Amino acid sequence: MIPKIEQLIGEERYKDKLLSISFIQENPTVVNDEKLTKSAIKTLNGIYGYNLVVPDYGQAPYFNDDFAYFQQKVPGVYFFLGGSNIEKGIVAMNHTPNFNVDEESIKIGVRSFSSLIMERLNDKKLYQKGK
Repeated sequence: MIPKIEQLIGEERYKDKLLSISFIQENPTVVNDEKLTKSAIKTLNGIYGYNLVVPDYGQAPYFNDDFAYFQQKVPGVYFFLGGSNIEKGIVAMNHTPNFNVDEESIKIGVRSFSSLIMERLNDKKLYQKGK
C-alpha cells in the first residue's frame, strides 16, 4: 500500500510543494497461535463436519485489529465469521454504510464459539481428574 501511495503522490502536480509525509502502523499484526488454531479447527470439524471452518493462510490485506494486543499477552485464534447471504441479498462489507448481516451467521458463531469453550472446559476437567 505504501509504494502505491508514494507513486500517486509522485504523479501529482503539487508534489514539489510536499514538505514531508510519514506512515504509522498503529496496531500490530494478528498472528494466530498455531497449536490453538489446529485444535480449534479439529474440534469444530469433529462436531459440525468439515464444511464449517475454512482455513485461510497469510495476512488479510490492509488488516490489523486490536485483538493482536490481547495475543501479545495470551495466545489466541482470530476467526472471520461470514455474515453475507447472497440468496437473501445480504452482501456488504463491515464498516460500510450499507452493512447488513444474515442473523443465521450470528447463531452459527455463538454455537461454534460456545462449543470451543465447552470442549476446552471438558479437556481441562479430564486433565485435572488425571492428576
